[in-house]
Amino acid sequence: MVDLAGIRAAMARGEFLLAYDEATAAAEQHPDDVEVRALAVLALARAGATDPAAAVLASSGLEAAVAGAP
Repeated sequence: MVDLAGIRAAMARGEFLLAYDEATAAAEQHPDDVEVRALAVLALARAGATDPAAAVLASSGLEAAVAGAP
């Protein structure tokens, strides 16, 4: 399980690019963790990088993960 506290704390402080960096580092260690990948996309979007966020969303498999969720 990934410790998301640091990612969430960075986002709460408005440090969205730091949160993105932390989330992508965590996703490399835990590629099956849907929440950490979603936080990476959210961090980019909140930073105003909506086009890169959309690209990460499309390439991450999150859309399929969400579609298959109960």
